[in-house]
Amino acid sequence: MKKFKSFVVEDMRPLTPAEFQKPNSQTGEPRLELLVKAIISGTPLPTVDKKTVFLANDPENLKAVDQFKKETKPKPMSLKTKEGDSISSSKLGKSLISVVARVLAVEPIILQ
Repeated sequence: MKKFKSFVVEDMRPLTPAEFQKPNSQTGEPRLELLVKAIISGTPLPTVDKKTVFLANDPENLKAVDQFKKETKPKPMSLKTKEGDSISSSKLGKSLISVVARVLAVEPIILQ
């Protein structure tokens, strides 16, 4: 098993609303669907400021994703963390979607 930090890259670009509307370049899966999987599974996600966040498996987060899908000019989502804090979806690092795709599809990880 690989440690979670081995997946984190040095410079993370933010996942802007435009980036969330694109498919993952490695898997072709919609990034929003990968975000939903990360919310439901409790997968840790890196942020642009090189921290790790766990999003709450909460109806509010899933509702935010559904609302985002309906908007013609979507704005960043306000997501709730497991700690009860709020984080903008644009604070999530772009590489996280590749990380989530690999982690959910391929191998377990150890958090450290």
